[in-house]
Amino acid sequence: AEQDRRGQQPERHAQRAIDQLRSPIGAGDLRSRITAAPRPKTVILDVNVRDSDPAQAQTYAAAVGDQMVGLISELETSRRGGTPAAGVVVIDEAN
Repeated sequence: AEQDRRGQQPERHAQRAIDQLRSPIGAGDLRSRITAAPRPKTVILDVNVRDSDPAQAQTYAAAVGDQMVGLISELETSRRGGTPAAGVVVIDEAN
């Protein structure tokens, strides 16, 4: 069950960003615009969003970052509650 829940996260994460923005695009469309890759030998994840309009890409990236903070908190919190085992901090805002 845990694997199924985690496997659904990318779609759910994108949908939350769309809902936050009240954007007309679908979650799958937003997901297709996102790339994410870890920086070698760090715990840093670089997330990029592409769009033909740079301002829109920045807006989408900010929403994805906002939602990632919440998602990691959910995933890292025991079902019994308590403090998350890990967290996310945005170190470089979308620009």
